[in-house]
Amino acid sequence: MGTQIASQLTAQRQDIIDALVLDSPMVSFTEIAVASMPKEQAPMIRSFLKSPYSAKTAVEMIKEIPVLVMHSKTDKAVPYIQGQEVFESVGSPLKYFWTYTGEHLDAPSLHPDELIGKMRLLFSQKHR
Repeated sequence: MGTQIASQLTAQRQDIIDALVLDSPMVSFTEIAVASMPKEQAPMIRSFLKSPYSAKTAVEMIKEIPVLVMHSKTDKAVPYIQGQEVFESVGSPLKYFWTYTGEHLDAPSLHPDELIGKMRLLFSQKHR
């Protein structure tokens, strides 16, 4: 499931979701478009391209469940800074950021043991 939809569903259903893991999240589809265009075109892109979902906005509403945001600095698909922006917007005090090595979505294949350890920590957090 993409990070945009996962963030939105988690924000809406915190009563039944125990944790959220976001791998290489983008702020929004709009901001991905802006990141791939010349800077002087950013205002025009933002005025015409409106994302139906924004992970950055959705995670602000997550208040009580643990959240793990992970991203690679060498991700060529989604800029690392967008993962940091999403993380900084998480409303829950139980939030963790993990910088891993590899490309886009490589954490499970390149770092499975470390990922499992981080997920165990996430699910062990008392939040209800």
